[in-house]
This record gives sequence, structure tokens and C-alpha cells, in this order.
Amino acid sequence: MDRTTRWPGLAPDVVRDVASRLHDAGDFVRLHAVCKPWRSSGDAPPPTNQFLPWLLAGADQHSSTPIRFRCIFSKSSYRAPPPSPSVSRSNRVGSADATAVRYIHFKHGHASLQDPLTREVTRLPQISYFIHGHWDTEKTHGIVYGDSTVLLYTRVDHNRDMAWFSSALLHSGEARWTLVDRILKNETPRRHGGFCTAYPDGRILILEDRHWRVVTPGVAIADDVLVQMPVCNYPSHSNYILESHGELLWVSVRVKHTYENEEEGTSSSRTFLVLVHALEDNASAPTKMQWVRKNGPSLADRVFFLGSPNSITMDSSQLGGHGGFVYFVYYNHSKALPGELFGVLRYNLIDSKTEFVERVPPGWDNEKCTSLVPQPVMSPIQEITKRSRKDLEPNLKRQKTTPACMTHILRHYEPWFRVIVRNLPPRVNISELQLSFSKHGRVSSAEVVYRKTRRSERIGLLTVSMVYAHPQDAVDAFKGLYLDGCKLEVTFVKEGRRPRLGAPQLHVT
Repeated sequence: MDRTTRWPGLAPDVVRDVASRLHDAGDFVRLHAVCKPWRSSGDAPPPTNQFLPWLLAGADQHSSTPIRFRCIFSKSSYRAPPPSPSVSRSNRVGSADATAVRYIHFKHGHASLQDPLTREVTRLPQISYFIHGHWDTEKTHGIVYGDSTVLLYTRVDHNRDMAWFSSALLHSGEARWTLVDRILKNETPRRHGGFCTAYPDGRILILEDRHWRVVTPGVAIADDVLVQMPVCNYPSHSNYILESHGELLWVSVRVKHTYENEEEGTSSSRTFLVLVHALEDNASAPTKMQWVRKNGPSLADRVFFLGSPNSITMDSSQLGGHGGFVYFVYYNHSKALPGELFGVLRYNLIDSKTEFVERVPPGWDNEKCTSLVPQPVMSPIQEITKRSRKDLEPNLKRQKTTPACMTHILRHYEPWFRVIVRNLPPRVNISELQLSFSKHGRVSSAEVVYRKTRRSERIGLLTVSMVYAHPQDAVDAFKGLYLDGCKLEVTFVKEGRRPRLGAPQLHVT
């Protein structure tokens, strides 16, 4: 058999085994795009927890801005066309397992959930809160659980000390909402990210001041259970609640600032502390519950991804066996350190060290991000062939129809730069120059400037597509570079964004 035909003849079971070991959605699509036999091997959908999560950018005020995603592990960015202009991107409803995110849309007292990727619309029964005007349709969040239960909630600050909490529960198969509202103390969780809600085991957990309120729907307010928060010297910055390994966990990110000038209030340094507590019954008081802190080694088998409105954990084996980490997005408010530590941080629960992972792309600095586990679905060969035949018939008048399940494409993009490199070694060639910069991205063109005497001017010109999400990271990466003992001087001539050549398109069908 000719060597060029061996790979397409690979046994389907072997291709499926290789595909099952890929945890990056882009790699999964690239594998099945090699040839028709490999694509046919992907008829069965992959497990929902196979792929590493993406970050979904926060709400954008411009309705025409594409929906943006970022995978911090593969250093890849993706885009999707924007949702309908009537949809508010700040109203997010996530699935409990982070496999889907939806925007909730209100119109004439009725609500609907719209999936921005599949364009699927789920219409919901009317909520009576709309009639009485107790629901803020601009600040609604929610979670859809595995049994199809929908929790929607909104929280409105009345004044400095009080807030109004309203929630609505819709169980699978039911046509009416179960409504729960409470008046909350409003002292501690006023900061963005300080408030969160969940619905585990038939109870609604609400973060309130210095305790958690556990509400059973349909039960009087007097029967609410208040679970005190453990005392901590670090001020609370953001809180998250999730279920993992059969436990209900509360993750709190705390930041302690050290001030260089107390009067101006400018922070010169900060120390992070991430605490994980499990909700357990109090053995001494059966009707009470308590938060019990989990130590770092007990969490070494998983990795946390914190976001809003939902957070998730993944098995450490999907990340090369390295567990006990917490990934979260942090916004630096300090005027003394502009731009520093704004992006994704990784906290080690075992040694309590914090590591800066990367800046998030420009425009992501206004909201908490949402974690989304991509679910790529491979289109059948017959469907692709049918599309190709239609594309080859330009004179055929085709009527646009709406398919039963719409196709949506996520497009890979990244920043690219045209740079001038000075002070090159006298004998460097194009291959060496290209190899030197390839670790920072893909070098699409490179040249060394020579005199008429064929002597090097020690100047190089390159076009580089970067792996960094933020342009400033690319600028910083080119500082202090050396090649054969010569310190390189890099000047950026042009910056832009363009589709990454040869990048796959992820189809959701």
C-alpha cells in the first residue's frame, strides 16, 4: 500500500480511541477533518465532560459585537455571530454542567431562553412577578439543572442596608412557576461577584450578609435555616457555589490589600486566599447545618473553574493529572498597578500560591466570565456533500429555509503583528530567525535585510500570528529577547486581527 493512503485506512476503533483522548475541542475537530473515513468514525457524540472549558466574555453593550470565547489551555480564541439585538447579554442562564449557556429574553410579560450557538428558543410560562412589577428584567440570572429544573433569580438593592431577592422555579413537566422572595440584609455582598444563588436538593441557597439562607420553597420565612459563615481575616471578593463529587461546595475568593499610602488608598500589593467549604449537617443539632472547610490535599483530584452564573469542576486527569487548582478571573481596581493582574489567575489549594495565567482579551474587563464546555457535533458526510453540490450550482435559485436544527460556526482568530527586529547576529539566516520567534506564535513570513555586498544589515522583518489573547502580552513577550548572545530590538509596525489560516470551524448542528 502506498504510504500516502495508510492513514485513511486506519481502523475506526483506533480513530475513536485517539479522539477520546483529545481534550481540546479544536483538536477534536481537526482530527475528524483529515479525511472522510476519519470523519465517519465520529458518528457517536463525545462525552459531555471530555473537553476543556472555554471562557465566555462578559456582557457587551454593543449588540453587533460577536460573542467571544477563549481557551486558556490551547491559547485559542473563538468568535460567534451576535444574538438578536433584542436579547440582553447580561441576562445569562447557564446549565449546571456548563455544557450550554442561554440568554433570557423578556417580552410582554413572557420569558424565553435563547441558545446563542444553536439559536434554539425555549418558551417559558409567564411569571406573575412581571404583573406586580417585582422582577428586574435587566438583572436576571439562572441555572438549568440536569433534571430540566429552571431556576431564575434577580436581586435589587433597595438601599444601603436592604435588598430584594426574587426567584422562580420551574420543574420539569410543570406549567406554573414556584415563586420565592425574601428581603435580605445588604452589607457584605454588595461587591460584584459577592452574591450567588443555587438550588441543590430541593432548597434554594442565598448568600446574605454574613450567613447563607437556606430556603425550602413553599415553607414560611420563619422556617428558613441560616448557616453562619466561618470567620476570616481576608475580605471577601467573590463567592461561588457548585456541586462536586456529591458535595455542595462554597468557594470564596478573598483578597487582602497592602497599602503603600493609606490616605490615597492606593494598593501596592495584594494577597489571595481561596477557601473551599462543604455544607454538612450539624451532628449536635440535627435541624442545623454548617460549613466545613476542605483542606487542599482532599481536593487534589479536581480542578475548579469559577464563573457566573455557574461554576464547575473537572477531573485532574483531563489536565495531565495536575489537580488542586482554582481558575478565576480577577479585575485589578488599583490605580497604582494599572493593567497588572487583570485576567485569569490560578490558585493552588495545596501551597496557597497564586499564579498569573494570562490577560483576557480587550473588552472583557467589565464582567465576570462564564465557563462553557464546548460540545462539537460533526455534520454527517451526506450533509456536507449535499451542501457542496449546491455551492457548485450558482445559477440554481435556491430558497433559504430554516433547518430543523440550525448550524452555527465558531471561527478561530488571534492578533497578528508586523515587526522589525534589529541587532541580529551577523550570520543569522531566515530559518534561524523564524525558529527563534515561532515559540511565540506562527511566523507566516520572515526575511533578513542584506546589503548589495550580501552582508547582513542585521535587520529582520517578520509577520507573526500570536498565541496571546491580549496585545500587551505579545509586546511584553518580545522584550529582552536574545539570539546568539545579541539582545534583539523589536519594533511593532502594524497590528491587527485576521482569521487564522487553516483553522477549523466548529459546527453545532
